[in-house]
Amino acid sequence: MSKLQQLERYMRWWVERGWRRWLKRPLTLDELFLAVEAELSPLLGSDNGAITVEIRLNPADLAYLVAKYELLGDLIAAHVAEWSERCDRSWQVDVLLLGQTSVWPYEVDVSLAANDIDLASTKNVPAVADPLVEQLTALDAFLVVPGQGHVSLQRFLTTVGRGQMNDIVVMGAAVSRQHAQIRWQGGYFVWHDLGSLGGTEINGVRITTSVLQAGDRITLGGMTTLLYSEGVDGWRAQDNGERGETQPWSGSAV
Repeated sequence: MSKLQQLERYMRWWVERGWRRWLKRPLTLDELFLAVEAELSPLLGSDNGAITVEIRLNPADLAYLVAKYELLGDLIAAHVAEWSERCDRSWQVDVLLLGQTSVWPYEVDVSLAANDIDLASTKNVPAVADPLVEQLTALDAFLVVPGQGHVSLQRFLTTVGRGQMNDIVVMGAAVSRQHAQIRWQGGYFVWHDLGSLGGTEINGVRITTSVLQAGDRITLGGMTTLLYSEGVDGWRAQDNGERGETQPWSGSAV
């Protein structure tokens, strides 16, 4: 890695993670959960099986979390088991925690190993018929993004942020490079803020995690607003009476 690349990596780390050192905000258990779920989400279209989850952390972060949560590995394994069950999957999960100096503070590096699941061939939407996929596609959900129009949500995991590596790129001074993830969980799309500096508000309420409902206005960093909607008009409202009508909307872009 050249000196320029090292400088770019440091600057990117400082913008996304390093400010936490100044604010004395340590890595949290929820952030580990989110990182593991993000790595596992593409496997939701695969068969059940045994999976080993390797989590590499900076040694200082690992020491802090192990001291705070004595059974850290068991807590993560239990969370994954509960999460996979909500997603109509049943995985036998082993968690391996590693402290490595090559991982920068506040970063979480997750990888998977599986004996009976072909990780290389798994995709967000498998070609074979699957009730989980059918439910996702039938919902026909989408975001209205300023400057981009309708952006369909057809994946188990969709990333949102200012960085070009995201599935949905949202430009704005208050939008983080890796701002949030939209995950298909238990028959709903769920918004997960990734600890962004500007935060996320849904219908004016600051949230970290929230189930999305048609008509939700999602504001990133207090400035850029997206609209979540579904192509199937109010089908859930007919089932449980909880959904209202989608109101007219105009987004504000930075």
